Amino acid sequence: MKQLGTLGGGNHFIESLSRYRKFVWLMLTRLTRNIGKELAERHISTAKVFVEISELPAPDLAYFIQGTPEFAAYWKDLKGHKTTR
Repeated sequence: MKQLGTLGGGNHFIESLSRYRKFVWLMLTRLTRNIGKELAERHISTAKVFVEISELPAPDLAYFIQGTPEFAAYWKDLKGHKTTR
């Protein structure tokens, strides 16, 4: 009874909320992990250009060196800020 329905898979849902039985409203929540996945894939692709991936146990372990523009762009995205490109 606490959940009204779903809007598909993942973290999409609708909740009905009330306060003192006087106010009722619906809350639509749409959270997504896909944005994080897309950002990670983009930054991993960039990191692979700057690291000798043949020396890594797996190519997806490529990394940035702190103080570089690539690291700054990654850090901004990680914190949720837009980067300028």
